[in-house]
Amino acid sequence: MLKKVISIAALSLLAAGQAHALPSLGSLTGGSSSSSSGATADASGAQDQLSKAYVAAGREVLVAQSYLADAVGLKELSAKAKATADALTDGATKGNLEDSDKLQSEASSAIEAKLKDSNTKIDAAGKQSYAEGMKHLGLGVLRYVGLRPSLIAFKDAAQSQLTSASVMEKLTLTNKLSTGTYIASEAPGHVTRLGSTLQAATAYAKSNEIPVPKDATAALSAKF
Repeated sequence: MLKKVISIAALSLLAAGQAHALPSLGSLTGGSSSSSSGATADASGAQDQLSKAYVAAGREVLVAQSYLADAVGLKELSAKAKATADALTDGATKGNLEDSDKLQSEASSAIEAKLKDSNTKIDAAGKQSYAEGMKHLGLGVLRYVGLRPSLIAFKDAAQSQLTSASVMEKLTLTNKLSTGTYIASEAPGHVTRLGSTLQAATAYAKSNEIPVPKDATAALSAKF
């Protein structure tokens, strides 16, 4: 389900100012996103900030999925989501983020399938867990949506730094920025997938007398 990470060749095009080098960012800026004269060229620093924010959003969603999976009877998935959330730290590598995103996608699919199953019944305790999961899912989606400024800052810094780099420096820098590039490529589609899960969870909650937390309601109308 994960998109292919942008290749070195695509990243090299970024140095030439090609907008499609980071395709997911074009929509964030309403078009071309050239650096202003005062923009910093510290792409590594921008990547660090972006990565920390992405990790925080991922943890929130994994906690949500742990609660929701438990509520619908997916105990093993619930434990796996919680363990992954606990292990996801600010120093996460691109590989860690890929693993986390893969689990989030798999968990979303499994939870949505259970919500569509007419045999799925949730008791009173399960409804409390479900409502807690919805709250965290709403917060997680809002955190992902809030990545927009950091994504733009990363793209601007990467463009600026790559433009002035030599060929060899470009290759080194491209490798250094692989985590930020992965996030820029993955985030928009990831938000869309989680939005679908939140909609399904909300519909089920309304049909089964489960309170919908305000954070979940707010996230439904949030735009990336």
